[in-house]
Amino acid sequence: MACVMLLRLGRLGMTSPFHRILCAVDFDDNCTATIRTARGLLPPGGQLFLFHAMRFPFALTRDEADLPILNAKERLREIVDEQLGKGAACEMIIEPSDDVAKSILEAARRLSAQCIVIATHARKGIDRFFLGSVAEQVVRAASCPVMTIRPQESAEHGDTGHPSRRNAE
Repeated sequence: MACVMLLRLGRLGMTSPFHRILCAVDFDDNCTATIRTARGLLPPGGQLFLFHAMRFPFALTRDEADLPILNAKERLREIVDEQLGKGAACEMIIEPSDDVAKSILEAARRLSAQCIVIATHARKGIDRFFLGSVAEQVVRAASCPVMTIRPQESAEHGDTGHPSRRNAE
């Protein structure tokens, strides 16, 4: 409800109460919508922090992690340039992490973020049980408001990519 009200405030020309927004990015299909939404919430002069926590399948030294982190920053810059325009003002932060939710929460605290914008994967059932939900962990533990962005519905499937009851009839 609060998120809907914030979006309506923007359409009415009123300013957002959030001047420092952390946008958690994971390079999935919903990444661009999440970045655009976070930017749309910012008033002029606001600060956008794009944060990506990189999981490595095995332990790396800081020097070994530098190349994948640099590649991720370049990829993120390309997405930002495409979605927000070349040279759009934002701070990109990419860090190695063993616990993505914890890293997002620590970054939000460290950066004094007033809002976190994060994508959900809309997993249900057994997938969610085994994979967990980073977004849910962030929502539960954050000390600031969190806006979750669900995946876009496709023409033939519902939110999760599974046939919806309406489409099956």
